[in-house]
Amino acid sequence: MTFGETEFCQGPCPGGWTYHNRRCFQYVSEEANWLDAETHCLDIGGNLASEGSEDDHAFLKELQTHNGDSAKPFWIGLSDVHKEGTWLWSDGNSAVSPDDFTKWNSGEPNNVNNEDCVHSNFGDIDHLLPSILGQAPSAESLVVHVWSSDIRLAQSEKLKADFKSLIYTLSQSGRKPVISGPLPSSSRHGCMRFTRLRQLHVWLKSYCKIMSITFVDNLNLTSKTRWNPPKLGRL
Repeated sequence: MTFGETEFCQGPCPGGWTYHNRRCFQYVSEEANWLDAETHCLDIGGNLASEGSEDDHAFLKELQTHNGDSAKPFWIGLSDVHKEGTWLWSDGNSAVSPDDFTKWNSGEPNNVNNEDCVHSNFGDIDHLLPSILGQAPSAESLVVHVWSSDIRLAQSEKLKADFKSLIYTLSQSGRKPVISGPLPSSSRHGCMRFTRLRQLHVWLKSYCKIMSITFVDNLNLTSKTRWNPPKLGRL
């Protein structure tokens, strides 16, 4: 569902809020962890948003696009912090019954790294894979290399979700994924960029170990011979 510019309206809601399906929503741009985000919502008289239908799900994604970065994931009120595996909305709505609306990505929830809280607007790479897999129908393994353009997203939960979804879908297709980690280049990366690259490397290596996926450790293979981080000194 697409919402036009004029369809975001205040309606009966207070100033700064948007009306949808008899509820009021407010977009908050500040980044925070799930608990701090929920606490802020409580402070202003609400909760992190819950989704009761496909219409709600589409509305929240459009609200994110309307106010900020359409590619960014954002917190919703769903979590299992009270009891592992029992998903509840922070506003009290149910997510336990089979009839309750949920929209999990492929392979989720999987509790990797003891995840308890839910983002929406995660990556949806699955729709691209059929055409990719069709190019090599007899291949038993597929190598996924992390390009330097991914480094700017090294701290992004969306990038992590893309890799999780990719690995899961490849595994389900019967292919054996091989993740080729980031490769540093001293001519292109400074200290800040190297830090982001290393954060991506550490997360990917850990996740692949958990999932029993082959990981090619390019960073440590090359860092001793090709990468010398710039040193700071005084004149």
